[in-house]
Amino acid sequence: MNVLPIAGQLLRSRFSSPLFAVGHRLLRNDTLRRRLVRLADRWLSAQLTADKRTFSAGHRFAEERWLIARAVLHTVDRLIARQAIAPHVTGVITKLWGRALGLMVAPSPAWRRFQAENGCRPPLLITVSPGHACNLHCTGCYANSGPGTAKLPWSILDRVVTEAKALWGIPLVTFSGGEPLAYRSEGKDVLDIVQKHADLLYLMFTNGTLIDKETAARLARLGNLTPAISVEGLRSRTDAWRGAGTFDRVLQAMAHLREAGVPFGISVTVTRANCQEVLADEFLDFFFAQQGAFYGFLFHYMPIGRHASLEAMMTPEQRIAFWRRTWEVVAEKRIFLMDF
Repeated sequence: MNVLPIAGQLLRSRFSSPLFAVGHRLLRNDTLRRRLVRLADRWLSAQLTADKRTFSAGHRFAEERWLIARAVLHTVDRLIARQAIAPHVTGVITKLWGRALGLMVAPSPAWRRFQAENGCRPPLLITVSPGHACNLHCTGCYANSGPGTAKLPWSILDRVVTEAKALWGIPLVTFSGGEPLAYRSEGKDVLDIVQKHADLLYLMFTNGTLIDKETAARLARLGNLTPAISVEGLRSRTDAWRGAGTFDRVLQAMAHLREAGVPFGISVTVTRANCQEVLADEFLDFFFAQQGAFYGFLFHYMPIGRHASLEAMMTPEQRIAFWRRTWEVVAEKRIFLMDF
């Protein structure tokens, strides 16, 4: 019997709340959590063996999927052990990710309806840029953001999220920009959307400079949004790309998020100039071991937007070396990195 659909339906049923509460308590118990991590690690290894048989002609696909899952597992273990995530946030994330995973193995009525009408599954997420405004003027900004006023009215933004839930059953919304935290419309901001639609998970790409103590505390109360903070390397490289003093403001934002117990990650624009630095041990240890980043998204520079330059793109040889080093880091350091 295939238990995955049954488990998926259970995770979305009225019985899910007590299950998530028990799961939350287990995660906070170091002894039990370590045992669960070991069991999960062994299960993932067994799945890899099975997947290699399934993907006999392309077992690298199965191996990469296993490496990422293993990196996520051990990253969560490290952060909870360090008490880097507030208990309330852990509870919210456990519940929402549990339901999202349940959706993937046992599609909701909205998913099934969409698939019947269109012959394919709906998107797992939507990416929305609420506004063009940004408080920085970064080199190579793909959106060429600045002090502009172009934006979606809050009511339209709310409608987009509402319809994506109703019609597609999405579990995740990504905010891009402009700077999402600079968005204001109809007396509301982007976090008002997060609060209204508290049954969704959110990822927000942000320059981090507008995350003060109050904002970090608000994110902790919400519990369902993780900021991906942009850096291009260590201090000199980030300040050269984003403006003098930006790096220190980013570190201050990360300190506020750590104090509030909000999980965060980093987002890196990878160029010909920084492709070695951002995968060097010094950079990785600084942001993941010292600052406590949960994940890292690596975006290859595209020559669009402000001051587009073909010369800033990685060479083919650099791309190959970067790809190999990325998977080396994921495998050996068990850091959750995604190379886009």
